Amino acid sequence: MIYTVVFDEDASDDVSEISEWYEKQRHGLGEEFIYAVEAAVFEISRNPFYQTVYKSVRRKNLRRFPYSIFYSVKSEIAKIHVVMHASRNPKTWKKRL
Repeated sequence: MIYTVVFDEDASDDVSEISEWYEKQRHGLGEEFIYAVEAAVFEISRNPFYQTVYKSVRRKNLRRFPYSIFYSVKSEIAKIHVVMHASRNPKTWKKRL
């Protein structure tokens, strides 16, 4: 079974802001970040049952970048709520749920 993955508007904004920041650091790095997010989303669509970190919220870490995707699964839909740097305080993303 392949799950449908959808982004909250705030999570889409997270990805855009992070990508823009990386692009300012080095040309092309923002695009590489987008590819890492796309790869993680593909993996979630194939198997969304990664580690549960808070109630029904799960976490998928990105490869190469120190960011995590926080999402929940209901029926056949994985909904991404937050994309956040792994070292940030967890209370930050819990407020957005």
